[in-house]
Amino acid sequence: MIMANNTLLHFHHEDSLVRSIDGVNPYIVGVDEVGYGAWAGSIVVAAVWINRQMISDDFLKELNDSKKLSPKKRNDLCQSFIEHPLWGSYALAHVPVRDIIQGLVLKHTLQAMVQAVYCLDGYLSAALPRPLGLDAGSWSEREKGASAYFLNTITGVVVDGQHSLPVHWAQKSCPGADGQSYSVALASIVAKVARDDNMRILHEENPQYSWDKNKGYGTQAHQQCISQYGLSQHHRPFYCKRAMGE
Repeated sequence: MIMANNTLLHFHHEDSLVRSIDGVNPYIVGVDEVGYGAWAGSIVVAAVWINRQMISDDFLKELNDSKKLSPKKRNDLCQSFIEHPLWGSYALAHVPVRDIIQGLVLKHTLQAMVQAVYCLDGYLSAALPRPLGLDAGSWSEREKGASAYFLNTITGVVVDGQHSLPVHWAQKSCPGADGQSYSVALASIVAKVARDDNMRILHEENPQYSWDKNKGYGTQAHQQCISQYGLSQHHRPFYCKRAMGE
């Protein structure tokens, strides 16, 4: 069921990290990924910092896990956040299809999360120009070495899931954090909108797979399309073949 808002969201995870780094100006960010289980397209990661002194309370009340929001609500929330730069900032990274291979998906996803936080740190410290939108051109490539921009503006990270990032930031890993933390919920929304937009672009190049509807996930209709047309360069062969019993 689609929910308009969730009164259970909070800043408790962020506050617990603030207490653990007492005396430091707290820039605590939320991180989430979208597309981990899809059959086609990149995994997209977002890191989000919310300026709690400036952001609208009414906006926060509308946040939720992206999966529990309608596409229109996700788009509206994302656009509002982008249009109000004083409310906070975000950064995107992705795991390209070439890196989504058996045994290494989690490793590359955690690396992309680190990359997104590095880039967000660069934006917050003014070492990098902030992105103006969510198009794929704004996604940070891990290969570009954005860690060079890490200036220690960010002091802590809340991660959705049970895995910690391979860094020494103060951090908290929480399964289901996208339905608990405002920062992580907003990260899930930003990542979801960015990935869905990109899948619509890929759909224009490959309309036979209906990625504008299934967004690359393994629906029955998508499986039938693969059986008829084969795999494209944007498919994840290991995922598809395993799911189809090959």
